[in-house]
Amino acid sequence: MRFFFFFTLKKTDFGDFSLYYPYPSFFKSISVQLFYSIRTHFVQNEFTLINVGSFDTLVAVLYVSALLAAIFSIPVWVYEISAFVSPALTKREKRVIRLIALPSIFLFLLGVFFAYEVVLPALFKILYLLTVALGVEPTMSVRTFVSIVIVYMLALGASFEIPMVMLALSYLRIVSYETWKRNWRWVVLICFFIALLISPGATGGLMETVIGLTLSSLYLLGLLLVKLLVKTPA
Repeated sequence: MRFFFFFTLKKTDFGDFSLYYPYPSFFKSISVQLFYSIRTHFVQNEFTLINVGSFDTLVAVLYVSALLAAIFSIPVWVYEISAFVSPALTKREKRVIRLIALPSIFLFLLGVFFAYEVVLPALFKILYLLTVALGVEPTMSVRTFVSIVIVYMLALGASFEIPMVMLALSYLRIVSYETWKRNWRWVVLICFFIALLISPGATGGLMETVIGLTLSSLYLLGLLLVKLLVKTPA
């Protein structure tokens, strides 16, 4: 975390070869540059980000640093946790972990991408239009802005793990394929309820429908994977 907070990457050219190396820089650190990229991507010149609390800008950059540190330390956490719990796991439990590890990472990143490119741009656009319609100056706390971005990306990244959770529970014989299939209507209803809670609203139901259909499709994908990959015990 300290690395992203206090260092930037400088580039040195050696003919056709370029080398990047860490260089101390508090005001142009990796976290500051990423924050600027996120701000440009979502609000551009629509919202004016303001420093409401004395330390809001500092906390916002710390949030970004923590996010980067969490992402890049995933291999370490996975290794440490697996080494700790491995002696207590059965062969079947170890096998399911190996089976879902890489797909889970891919689905999480896909969920983050979905939030970054689809949900968050629509959210901030709707907030801006509503603010202008009410005759209010379009400003936003810098700390609130970063919190919204991080929470939505993490929440949707976790939501995209639905197929892997279903596969793991069925592989471990905790929930059967018949149970998933029998309750699909309730699950779809829950997916659309979640979409209603996290969507920006004021889109005529379009964003709610997109999120609801996406989550429901992930459930159906999980149902298909369970049917294809999990053998029903005799």
